[in-house]
Amino acid sequence: MTDLLKLGALASTAIIDALPDWAAAERLIRRGHRAAYLAGLSERLNVPLDSALLSEKRLSRAERKEVDSLIAAELKYWKGFESEKADLSQGQTDARAAMYGRATRGTYSKARWADWDLPFHPTEGSECLSNCRCHWTVEDNGDGTGAATWHLGATERHCTTCPSRASDSPYSVKRQ
Repeated sequence: MTDLLKLGALASTAIIDALPDWAAAERLIRRGHRAAYLAGLSERLNVPLDSALLSEKRLSRAERKEVDSLIAAELKYWKGFESEKADLSQGQTDARAAMYGRATRGTYSKARWADWDLPFHPTEGSECLSNCRCHWTVEDNGDGTGAATWHLGATERHCTTCPSRASDSPYSVKRQ
């Protein structure tokens, strides 16, 4: 299983280290999200991440379009951040840059659970943004339906949205 905290931390550190080269940091954001997408796909398909069957070149057009769309959404925020950088201290810049590495959790979740119609994913639609360490598990009923449970991350201080999501679990979901 992919260690998402480690993946996010490595991506965050690389992005911070690349600054002030904003173009290099942007390339690292792209790379981090592609890696997270492949990790999620690996787990969904039960194929080892280092398998020759799993690579960016082997993604379908739909999968490439999806990962490109996820990256484009992050880069939209990145461009806004870049335009505001002059008003931030070095500590604020580093903290905000780190968020882009941690956002890989959402990309991973979308790839991992792409075959289920889940209502939301980590980092999505909550106050915790990329600080979210919550995650899904899905129990497959074997008939195209399942029960999805939102699990709170064990270590972070939770926003108001995520505990509500957990208390509404399990969610009835369908395969896509």
